[in-house]
Amino acid sequence: MPVPHCPSCIEPMSSVELETPGFWSCLYCEGNWIPGPEVAALISQAKGVSTPITWTPQQTGKTVRLACPSCGPAAFAQVAAQGTLAHSCPTCHGIYLPKGALQTLLPSRPAGEDRSVEAALTLVTIAAAFLSQ
Repeated sequence: MPVPHCPSCIEPMSSVELETPGFWSCLYCEGNWIPGPEVAALISQAKGVSTPITWTPQQTGKTVRLACPSCGPAAFAQVAAQGTLAHSCPTCHGIYLPKGALQTLLPSRPAGEDRSVEAALTLVTIAAAFLSQ
């Protein structure tokens, strides 16, 4: 996949920051992008896995105009959880998390502990909220 551009600030993103293939981080606005196929794969992999997540995302009924790296400009659906927002492309179902959203949604853990499974489960929980719209 070519390097996507951030849905919010349109700058090139990096896959290095999150150390997870398919997850992209903007080095400028610090938002995170997970392409639709990656979201679908996470949902498939998470079936039957128990989750430490204790919050439930709530649909806001609002949309935000962002530039999907896969589809172009679109009115992204929005959900709220733990005082932060997440956005989903209506066409490809990729998810955009603004600066600090992923860290806010992850349970607290000691520094240096691998949080990739919890990050994936967090994204699955958010994706499920969008799919129920």
